[in-house]
Amino acid sequence: MPPPDGRPYACEPFSGFLPVRKAGIMTPTIHLGNTEPMDNKIAIIGAGAVGSHVGGHLTKAGYAPILVDFWPEHVDAMRRDGLQLTGTTEPECFTQAVEAWHPTELERLSRERPIDIAFVCTKSYD
Repeated sequence: MPPPDGRPYACEPFSGFLPVRKAGIMTPTIHLGNTEPMDNKIAIIGAGAVGSHVGGHLTKAGYAPILVDFWPEHVDAMRRDGLQLTGTTEPECFTQAVEAWHPTELERLSRERPIDIAFVCTKSYD
């Protein structure tokens, strides 16, 4: 429905986050103008259960998020072995190579393109 004054909206309603069913599971996809995937730099702050799940599925879908975790041993394990995700069905269980950083490495962003989208997936006390 157009605005009461009859003029068109300044922009179309955003429908950019579209879940897509792949292999029986819901996979997030991000589209710009509903045609092309976005070229945004994505960071996942907190690569625990939620952040790892989001980051692993985004990476599997072809995006390149940076997973930032506060636990150095977890960062080392993700770099060395990849990120192993498990689920209730076989398509949900996979190991994915990911880009993992420790927060001390974030200073390198001062020499790179900044983060466009950040998912903050930490506990309230982190």
